[in-house]
Amino acid sequence: DINKLNWFNAAWIRKLSDKELILRLKPYLKIKISDKQLIKIIPLLKERIIKLTEANELIKFLVKMPEYDKSSFRGNNIKDELTVVMHYLEKLSKWQAKEIYPIIKKSFEVDKFNKKDFYTNLYIAIEGRPAGLPLFESMEILGKDEVLLRLNTALNKLKS
Repeated sequence: DINKLNWFNAAWIRKLSDKELILRLKPYLKIKISDKQLIKIIPLLKERIIKLTEANELIKFLVKMPEYDKSSFRGNNIKDELTVVMHYLEKLSKWQAKEIYPIIKKSFEVDKFNKKDFYTNLYIAIEGRPAGLPLFESMEILGKDEVLLRLNTALNKLKS
């Protein structure tokens, strides 16, 4: 039964220490990622993979600007959403997930954006897909400059 096998494999991965998972994961990585980034992302990755080979797809956005086209975005307020988020994030002095989350939450609440579309569009701009690793932690790992660059890139794609 493949479902049972996948469940056991995922459970085994979650039980590994972060150090052990890194050692086991490295032979399967097809992308070059720094140990510093890998150490930060492992706790997030551990909860989302069933097989070690799935890691590449989930973490490639950390080392390469994601590829997508403007048809990936959802809703009618995409430019406004991304512009507002950029505005709030530019002012953020501490670049940590626990600081990023309330700012982003405030930005969609104040402007009354559709929550689902808002977060989907933010994921696409940052990770290149509608869902992925935890967004705020991923943004922290990428760093402020890279996140602002990705939001600006998304806005430019929407203008073309």
